[in-house]
Amino acid sequence: MTGLELFVIANPLLAYLAIFVGTFIEADLTYLLASVFAEQGDLRWGMLAAVAFFGVMTGDICFYWLGKRLKDTKLGTWLTKRFNGYHGWLDENFAARYQEIAVFSKYISYVNRITPFLAGWHDIEFKKFLRIHLYADLVWLGVLTLIGHGLGVVIAAVGARAALRRIE
Repeated sequence: MTGLELFVIANPLLAYLAIFVGTFIEADLTYLLASVFAEQGDLRWGMLAAVAFFGVMTGDICFYWLGKRLKDTKLGTWLTKRFNGYHGWLDENFAARYQEIAVFSKYISYVNRITPFLAGWHDIEFKKFLRIHLYADLVWLGVLTLIGHGLGVVIAAVGARAALRRIE
């Protein structure tokens, strides 16, 4: 048994807390790794999905408010001057296509954090933002749960110990 397996089995609450923090930072890799443990029966799928969903939503909301608050600071003024050439394109396209951008950005590392930041920066209404991200995060969760089940089946066929040692 690997050290990661021992940790998850011995400390399930800490494992869920680590998953919450991990999905706040890098959701895809954290959720897929945790899905291997759920497929083995070390974590519960329902609890894993709930923790991951709330971690991703919390991250989206925090980055939204960060963008909203930083806009009128010295850093915001510097960023506005630095990226002045892109503001026209963003003003024309970003708000009009925000729902599609939010859904597709969930699958691109680091863009999934820039998108809510830019939503706050461009003053997209918070209720609209929540509605769009609720939908986008549920779609993300469904897709990654299917991928996670498939990954778990493949790892079970290959051997969990060997796979987890390589992941570790």
